[in-house]
Parts: sequence; structure tokens; C-alpha cells
Amino acid sequence: MSSHKAVEHTAANLDGLWTVIAKTRNFDNEVSSSKKAIVVIPGNPGLVEFYELFMECLYKLKGIPIIGFSHAGHSPIHPYTDEPMRTPPLTLQEQIQHKKDCVRQFIPDDCNIIFIGHSIGAYIILQLMDHIPERSLHGILLFPTITNMIGTVDGKFWNLITSYLKLPLLWTAYFSSYLPYALQDVLIRWRAKWRQIDAPIVPVCRRCVSWDVLSQGFRMVECELVEVKTLNPELSRIIRRYSNKLTVYYGDGDAWTPFSFYEEFIQKFPEVKTFYGRDGFKHDFVLDSSEGVARLCNKFIEKL
Repeated sequence: MSSHKAVEHTAANLDGLWTVIAKTRNFDNEVSSSKKAIVVIPGNPGLVEFYELFMECLYKLKGIPIIGFSHAGHSPIHPYTDEPMRTPPLTLQEQIQHKKDCVRQFIPDDCNIIFIGHSIGAYIILQLMDHIPERSLHGILLFPTITNMIGTVDGKFWNLITSYLKLPLLWTAYFSSYLPYALQDVLIRWRAKWRQIDAPIVPVCRRCVSWDVLSQGFRMVECELVEVKTLNPELSRIIRRYSNKLTVYYGDGDAWTPFSFYEEFIQKFPEVKTFYGRDGFKHDFVLDSSEGVARLCNKFIEKL
């Protein structure tokens, strides 16, 4: 088990699927007494280590115990165990079932939950809330990819990648993983358009330079582009059912969730607390804005 300040993380084998779990220190004891927890579900790639700074900042602000689950197979487990991972690339539906299993396994049945889902994690937490409605206190959807993903700028880009360039990129990642860290870091900052990435996040980015991690991410995004096409009747039913338990945040200039998606959402679901932020937070806020988004979520939770 390793730790980052107020957050510790470990690997767990759940029904043959290895998962990295991040949770605030004393999570089990605090949940037993408070009967309340925050559950963080990542986007894609779904390494929960990306969210450690966010979880740490939110915990310091709110004091509610927090736990987050990697998507199965997305986080390399070798920092935490010597066991081989051997997780085949999983579909979106398999990852949703995996999160249901994680909640069942690692959170007590008498604990009420505030879900925070980022990107495709927002889509997933809607399924989780519908799965355990009696325990779902609230859901915060950050930069939610819940409709027409393939019609967006980034959706078209990743459709091109997964259709024609997947294998070359997998081999590029494989060979790049042998480069010195200094050179890997240059490539990472270039891919991030030279943004100032928070120092603890850089090693997590290096873990993405991997055949196994990219294979998982590619498989999941292929499913996302096929399955997350419209606000279908089933998803609309879930949103309406929990409309008083949802807070939705869209960000300015997000190539995955453009302003037109925000307009469509508030037109269809005017009863849901929905915000269009101009705070400068990017879709991949975990790279450089974890503290700011944690403060934002703290404000949302204070209003519950």
C-alpha cells in the first residue's frame, strides 16, 4: 500500500479483475461512524491516481470520507502488488458492472453515498444511483459525456484514432515506455499542450504510456462512441427520477461537451441544477485544476 498525503491507495482483486482503490486515511473507521461517503468515478483513461489531489483537497474542505475506484485494468497494479494483472480489455457495460461490484464490496450497506463522476464517470454514476436509489444522497456530474459523444470534436478525433491508428499508437506507447523519464515527461507536456501539469500527476501520466493501459482505454472509448449517442429514454428516465439529487457542471470550451449540449440538457431537464462554468477548468481538470474543482464540488455539497 502506498500513500499521497491524506489519500492512500492499494490494489484489490474483485472477481478476478484487478482494481486500484484510492481512499482517504481512516476511511473505514470514518464511514462506520458517519454512515456517509463520497465515491469518485473516473473518466477515461480511468486511473484513480489522477484524482488523488482532487480527493485530498475535497476531503480537507468537507471532511467526508472519500473513496475512488479505477476502471478495471486501467491502473497498473505493480506499484502495489507483485501479482500479474492479466485483465482483458473491458467494455463500458462491463466497467459499469464492475463499479456496482466495487460499491457492494467496499462500502458498507448502511452508508449513504454522494457520487462524483467525471466525463464518462458521470454516465456511470447515473447507473449506480439507479442501482441503489435508497443509498444515493446526490450525484455530481462533472463535464458529463452522456450524449452524442461521436458527434463532438474529440469524439470524431478518437473515432478516427480507434478506427485506423490504434495499433500504431499501441506500439508507440510500448516503445516510448522504455524512454528515459525526462523524455517521457516532454512528450506528456507536449500532449497536454504545454500546460503546467501538477507535479504529482506527471508520474501518473507516465503510467498511461503503456500497451495495457491504452488497450483498456481504446476498448472503452470504442464502446462509449457507439453506446453514448443520445439522451435515450432510459437515461432520461434516470435523470428525471433523480432530478432533485443531481448537480451537473459543463465547462466552457470543452470539446467533449460543447455549449449546445448544455443548452439541450437544460431544455430537457430544467428542474436539474445545471451550471455552465467559465472558470477556465478544462475537461481533463485533473492535470492542473484539482484544487479548483474540489472547491467547486465543496460548494455544491454545501448546498445539499
